[in-house]
Amino acid sequence: MKKYFNRFILFGIIFLVLFNILTVLLAFVDKQMVGINEVGLATINQFFLVKKYNKMWDVLTDVILYVSAGFVFGMGIYGLKQVVERKSLFKVDKDILAFGVGIGIILIVWVVFDFLWVVNVRPIDVSGTEASFPSTHIMFSTFTLLESCAIITKRNSNNKKYCFAGYVGISTLLCISFVGRILSKMHWMTDALGGLFLGLAMFLLVYGISKFFAEKNVCKA
Repeated sequence: MKKYFNRFILFGIIFLVLFNILTVLLAFVDKQMVGINEVGLATINQFFLVKKYNKMWDVLTDVILYVSAGFVFGMGIYGLKQVVERKSLFKVDKDILAFGVGIGIILIVWVVFDFLWVVNVRPIDVSGTEASFPSTHIMFSTFTLLESCAIITKRNSNNKKYCFAGYVGISTLLCISFVGRILSKMHWMTDALGGLFLGLAMFLLVYGISKFFAEKNVCKA
């Protein structure tokens, strides 16, 4: 029980710390005017900046975001079914409840960084000063796809090939999303990194905590 808790929670905290360090660096280090906007860590971001907007990559990463949203919808329906059948929200599987809590936290993060504290704005002029850090596409997709895959493979753990194929497929989608948001010129490199760090942190923390409680219940039984 402690091994699972320590391992996942530890790496989750590490990625959360990396996200916070990146946020501070963007807010205070190497801030320069790039185009019409001021950008943090400008030297690094300009090095990876593509010359023009690419619609193909923008649309492709949007599709991955919609796929991620589809998993959220599916997990929501599955959780609602359990509520109806078991007649209590607290009797829903712990990993499903943890998934819902994670989605709620991601929505809070989105509100904070998109409306209350704008760290960076998009490298392409979409609507004046539209917030771009962290990448919501990458943050949301990373947490949602990895956590959904973990929940689904847990219920099909006897089929090793199915589990392996699931994680390979999810990893491929996340790599495409990461690269695509940069190549589309919708995000700076640091936006993509921020989204990845926070998405991984959320997944590892939520997965580690839900696994801890699952193991704890088994021990009690």
